[in-house]
Amino acid sequence: MGNKAAVIIGPGAMYIAPTATLFPDVNVEVSTIPAWIALGYTEDGASLEIDPTFADVEVAEEVDPLFTLMTARKMQMVTTLAESTLVNLQFVFGGGTITPDVGPPEIDTYVPPDSTTFGTYALLYRTDFNDEGAAFVRQYQIPEVNSVGAFTVPHRKSPEKTVTIATFKAIKPATGDILSIVNQTA
Repeated sequence: MGNKAAVIIGPGAMYIAPTATLFPDVNVEVSTIPAWIALGYTEDGASLEIDPTFADVEVAEEVDPLFTLMTARKMQMVTTLAESTLVNLQFVFGGGTITPDVGPPEIDTYVPPDSTTFGTYALLYRTDFNDEGAAFVRQYQIPEVNSVGAFTVPHRKSPEKTVTIATFKAIKPATGDILSIVNQTA
């Protein structure tokens, strides 16, 4: 028989901070830490994608491989941001500048980075899961990510909303692990 307490339900919340920002403990409200910026509502939550590549080691004298090695691994967090803010665009583009103009009217202008410069960030994705009525927290901690891949910002007829598709690729940090998954256990 399965364990319904281990079934994770519902989306979570994604946060971005400067690289080397310490990750909060699972029992600390992230919004109380100014370095962590919430990316807001999403269209379909987020997905952690892990794509390993393997190669067999073979010799002429055997028909079966002697062993298999992992030769590469790509990890990324993919989401569709429903809040089309300039700050979110800045993270998706991997940097750039937002310049406020006090107006009136107040106008902010975003300019993406040039093609040789893009930012690296720390990414935190936190979700609650149900343990027979009690909320527990799981958080995915990726110390370094780049925003990679093509993205789309569609503008459509109402009631369709403008969304921004974002892919944040994990990069091996100089020290520590590329990914940590932390559960609150009590």
